[in-house]
Amino acid sequence: MKRISFYILIIGLMASSISCKKNLLDITPTSSVDANTVFTDPNLTEAFVNNNYRDLDYGFYNTHWQAFMLAAATDEVLSAYEGYIGVDVVNQGLINSTPTGEGFTGTFDGNPYPRQQAWGNNYSYIAQCNTFFQNIYNVPNLATADKNRLIGEMMTLRAFRYFQLVRHYAGVPIITKTFGISDQFDVARNTTDECFQFIISQLDSAINFYLPATAPVIGKIDQGVAMSIKSRVLLTYASPLFNPNNDLTRWQAAADAAKAVMDLNRYSLVPWANYKNMFIKFDPANTEYIFVTINQSGLPSEGHQDNYPWPGLTFEYAVMPFDRGGNIMYTPMQQMVDSYETTDGKAITDPTSIYDPNNPYANRDPRFDVDIMHQGSTLNQSTIDFTNPSGFDFNQDQTVTGYLMGKFVDPSVYDPTGVTLGSGQGNQPWIHMRYAEILLNYAEAINEAQGPTAAYSAINQIRNRANMPNLPTGLSQSQMRARIWNERKVELAFEEHRFWDVRRWKIAGQTNNITCMGVNVTNNNGVLSYTYQVPTTGGNLDYNPVRVFKDPANYFFPIPQSEIAADPKLTQNPGY
Repeated sequence: MKRISFYILIIGLMASSISCKKNLLDITPTSSVDANTVFTDPNLTEAFVNNNYRDLDYGFYNTHWQAFMLAAATDEVLSAYEGYIGVDVVNQGLINSTPTGEGFTGTFDGNPYPRQQAWGNNYSYIAQCNTFFQNIYNVPNLATADKNRLIGEMMTLRAFRYFQLVRHYAGVPIITKTFGISDQFDVARNTTDECFQFIISQLDSAINFYLPATAPVIGKIDQGVAMSIKSRVLLTYASPLFNPNNDLTRWQAAADAAKAVMDLNRYSLVPWANYKNMFIKFDPANTEYIFVTINQSGLPSEGHQDNYPWPGLTFEYAVMPFDRGGNIMYTPMQQMVDSYETTDGKAITDPTSIYDPNNPYANRDPRFDVDIMHQGSTLNQSTIDFTNPSGFDFNQDQTVTGYLMGKFVDPSVYDPTGVTLGSGQGNQPWIHMRYAEILLNYAEAINEAQGPTAAYSAINQIRNRANMPNLPTGLSQSQMRARIWNERKVELAFEEHRFWDVRRWKIAGQTNNITCMGVNVTNNNGVLSYTYQVPTTGGNLDYNPVRVFKDPANYFFPIPQSEIAADPKLTQNPGY
């Protein structure tokens, strides 16, 4: 008898700061459930749907040696263990369709870590969605409102899975039925346009006919979430990678989708005082959250398959110095540091800015100090001093690039007494979507569709929240585009947007064909000097600072050869 193994999502309660109760998704593993009983019970049907929220993009799957944060495959972050965690396959242009070169786009082989299985992982959940649609109308005693809500959730989740596939591979087979053991699986790829139209139609149906305005459970999909996903999808579809003829109607559609979310008047930017906490402590009253995975607590700090999914630690373990129990797996690159403007709103390369090369971290965009720890930063009672060769906390040997991650780091987990970080555990939420992205989506799309005038308000809201000045008036469309691109890089730093942004903009040939840079800080009788240099490897570190991106082949990934062999109608992407 066929059995379905899935995770029941236990519905818990969390008190909000406004003294009301809201349901909260939590994930607890359970034994497999008989397939013939799932759709005979409304509670099991709900649990089946909840299981399909697993393995969505989640940037804290980063302490396992076979998983990595996407920022490590961009010009944001250098990984000290690039080869060990597999990101070298992407960064060195080595990705291919064989088992040794699949990287995070490999086949579904039972390994639960989604970075390794973009094809198999997403199609596995699409198959569950198709099973759901085949059975949902036969579930007894399921209220119509609940049935419609579950249909809307699964439509959205299936659309999101296909969106992930298209971003990786361009056109893929659209499969909406279940396959039996005796069925022949020979399905050709749909065109990229057909895939986007299917994704958009699924989202429109979910929004217009099935989803409630507000989800009954925090972390589940409602109209606002689906509308926001549609905004991201349409922006991607309008971008140069998928819109080579620059069809302006696509840009206008993307702008309209973002504006529809804005017009809900449901979401807003949190005040600057709450900005850092947004990334380290879940607050159900946070108005900027749109779609968020709430971390579990209580699981071991170092994950294993039988404990999957892991908690948000150990993010601190992944980015803190060795002497504090961490392993500096991810350190920001100089290229990322240089993207932060000065407080007068100018690039540090602008000779009229207030940038001081002798004091390079002064008078910088306030988001810089949130995102990146640098010479002179403080963490609880410790001051970062990379110039002390014997310093216990933050000597030069405790970082690869001369910087440490700040965003997502929970100071309460860092123990200034020297106890290893394994004794503490962060509980960060992973924000799949937040309102700042919607404003950035709108600014980008409306600039391309109509010109820069209408883009100012949205982007200035984000800048003003960070106490940065408005963009200068009179920018041309190309100048506004450059400012929006940089604003996305800074505002959404390390949130796994840039990996996809540089591809859809078709600039990865420039941003990813680079030599990673860092800084060496020295102290000569109280005078600090800064030397910008290529990081050197040492000890058990494993990385290559020289990045390779094969343009145009690497804009998409190869379909795993095992899938090509199993389906004679599949064709491989060019360049592989």
